[in-house]
Amino acid sequence: MKLDPIFNPHARIGQIAKKTKAEEKDELIATTKLTVLDKYAKKNAAKKAANTANMSGSGQQFQEKGNYQLEEKVTAESLGIKLLTQGYMQAYIDFFYLTTETTPSDIKPS
Repeated sequence: MKLDPIFNPHARIGQIAKKTKAEEKDELIATTKLTVLDKYAKKNAAKKAANTANMSGSGQQFQEKGNYQLEEKVTAESLGIKLLTQGYMQAYIDFFYLTTETTPSDIKPS
């Protein structure tokens, strides 16, 4: 009676070559770059799909009415009021002297 040879799976592997630090670094950079590119590709595809869902044939958005809203017309008066209500007193003073023909007798830098 003859016995079968013993099968040792570790005997076939041989000696495993250890990677150098540079090889490990290159491999890590390559995998990171690949995952980042995949992430941004998926993000851009989702954004493009969302934009094309809202577009008509002419490229204007008709499905969402509240997507775009016009502000009031910006005039010197409305900008001055906005500066004062937000508390930018020196900015209002500078804006006033820039937009009117008058100049102060003594200009002090702010």
